[in-house]
Amino acid sequence: MNRFTSFAEARSGRALWATALAIAAGCGSRTELVPMEAEAVDDAGGGSSTSGPAICPDGTQWPCFGDGGSGGCSADLATDPSNCGACAVNCGAAACVDGVCTAELEELWSTPVAGERADVAWDGVRGMAADGDGGVFLGVNLATDELQPLSSVAHLDAQGEALWIVPMAQTSFGLASRGGPLFFTSNDFGTSSSLTRLDGGGATVWSTPPILGADSSQAFGAAATSEGDAFVGGNFYLDAGPLGSQAYVSRVATNGAVSWSFVASGTAMTESIAARPDGGATATIRYENNLSVGGIALPQASAPSLAVVALSAAGEPIWAVPLGASGDAVGNTPIAVDSGGHAVVARSLDGALTLAKLDPNGAVQWERVFGPGSVEAVALSIDFADNILVAGTFLGELEAGDALLVAEPSSTQAFVLKLDPLGEPLAGRTLPFAYAYPWNAAGNLPVFVATDPLNNVFVGTGACFANGSAVTKLTP
Repeated sequence: MNRFTSFAEARSGRALWATALAIAAGCGSRTELVPMEAEAVDDAGGGSSTSGPAICPDGTQWPCFGDGGSGGCSADLATDPSNCGACAVNCGAAACVDGVCTAELEELWSTPVAGERADVAWDGVRGMAADGDGGVFLGVNLATDELQPLSSVAHLDAQGEALWIVPMAQTSFGLASRGGPLFFTSNDFGTSSSLTRLDGGGATVWSTPPILGADSSQAFGAAATSEGDAFVGGNFYLDAGPLGSQAYVSRVATNGAVSWSFVASGTAMTESIAARPDGGATATIRYENNLSVGGIALPQASAPSLAVVALSAAGEPIWAVPLGASGDAVGNTPIAVDSGGHAVVARSLDGALTLAKLDPNGAVQWERVFGPGSVEAVALSIDFADNILVAGTFLGELEAGDALLVAEPSSTQAFVLKLDPLGEPLAGRTLPFAYAYPWNAAGNLPVFVATDPLNNVFVGTGACFANGSAVTKLTP
């Protein structure tokens, strides 16, 4: 087992970890990886303190005399991850802080998002975007007696305190921001949808239908561009009922005008969307039977299938790639794009967490499968170092490389994994979670993840009626 479990051995050059279990009221438990003081292993005959320089065989700090062997190099036991607290104590990918191996993804704060808070009764996170200053925007559903949730948008500061809370008229489905305008997608239970821009204080600047001329529409994914525009995607109907459903992607200018709308031909819906560094967008589209993207015809599908589509800044199709089965739940194929234009897609397939990375031309670079774990929902973000953050919910055990995350018996729990750009696990942990609403075509995602320019990680979990929903800020 590696550093994610309690079985790593300091004497074999690994960090020593323990799994701490804390019972959370109402909605299960939280398992977090907590660093322990490693037993001193002094292969060089020195370096017994946890701070200051010591002579270690593989010391990396100056002054260094000789080759680091008998001549000795001076290692700072307070910060050297290869000699943390004592010679030969290796932290792996973790950091060495004050002589102790310190895990990534440690909790900085966690704020409940349920029950009474300020002047509203929140009933679970339904959208999230980092503000770029260490805080986070939340789309939060409001509890009602009829269980027909309305919404609010909230802004929490870097310490998790609410700066403002603004009630909205429709159900929250997505937030997008890149340190500039904040965009909010909402739906009126499948009959109409809107994209709304909010200013820094939460006031509405404008609100517009994301697709024009439709009898009814839904808006799911949204993404902010570096120019202050927004991409939004979903599905719309030209006649009553689901048979007329078609997928769309629209670009909406910073003044609220719809610049263009791209429509894929076939029974389909856009589930997630991300901005590309070249000014275009990449989206996941769930389809049945046939799908045509511009002049690109995708293979006929006898079961719900997934396509990844790239559009130019002007809305012209660049490429479209089929990825096979669409996943275990409708509305649950998140996509994120890194600084080089590579797209990462996550989904749950047969209970396993499945990820694929595509290059800027649509070629699949790698695929990773983590499981079994009965993974039921996923969310995705890419940080500013191009590391991949994937969150979700699972039952039982979830294997990610050599790592093992364990849920409490008979409990559905949230998890978050940090992967490097090649898809290799760097860190992971679990968080409490419980369902409030069943999956449906409206895309009720119970877990969200976001990152900011400091590479802080935010995880929002769905509602457990009166308790269990929270937003948690984690270290990079």
